[in-house]
Amino acid sequence: MAVLLQTSAIESGQLWFLIGTVAFLAGMGAFVRVGARTSTGRRLSVCSIGLAFAGTVTYLLLSLGYGSLPVTFGDVSRRVYWLHYLDWLVTFPLVLLALGIIAGASRRTVGASIGFSISLVVFGLTSALTTQTLAGYDARTVRYGLFGLSVVALLAVIIILVRPISRSAAQQATEVALVYSMLRNVVIVLLVFYPLIWLGTQLLGVVPAVIALAGYLLLDLLLKLGVGWLVLSNRTTLDDASDSKPRTLGS
Repeated sequence: MAVLLQTSAIESGQLWFLIGTVAFLAGMGAFVRVGARTSTGRRLSVCSIGLAFAGTVTYLLLSLGYGSLPVTFGDVSRRVYWLHYLDWLVTFPLVLLALGIIAGASRRTVGASIGFSISLVVFGLTSALTTQTLAGYDARTVRYGLFGLSVVALLAVIIILVRPISRSAAQQATEVALVYSMLRNVVIVLLVFYPLIWLGTQLLGVVPAVIALAGYLLLDLLLKLGVGWLVLSNRTTLDDASDSKPRTLGS
């Protein structure tokens, strides 16, 4: 424990990576036990376990020193943890898939939300790695432009959650609709905080890297373990949503 509390471990983010590894591993074990005790809601159980598994692998690799590279922009060199972005490429769609399953939304609608979530992450990563001019625009302008596209993709995800998927949830059992509304609001708030931390760290440089890593850990724990646990702990949601098959494309 004394080793973990050393200043170097905290400043490098190693402490947060180790905490994340232990937390996600414990969460995955809990999700597996809960999922094994019910014969309903299998798809939601798989989504929740997948979220915890992705978090475990990501933070384990980060704690071992993998998944980052230094990027120099101007006179400032920052470390970009690209493994976080690969993790979000998996976990954001899993969260949206779980919400779509609960709401009984169409595959087309859920697919659209997942597509925009992937765009959100890709534009964010591209912006973080951009150091060269493009089409006559300086690197800073390109970075802000890519960040803007990422924000647009995030807004598209939010609109889909609030409108078409919410309408589908309203057609389900009252308990399911209420649980969906709660999870939707939690997910939207958490998704908004990701680009805010990214903006303060990568573009504005006002948020220290160690603070950003701690913030990402907190958001990851709340999004993956928190949302996963809320899904699995609602037996009514699991029972009713398991009977609500996703509608076919175009429905």
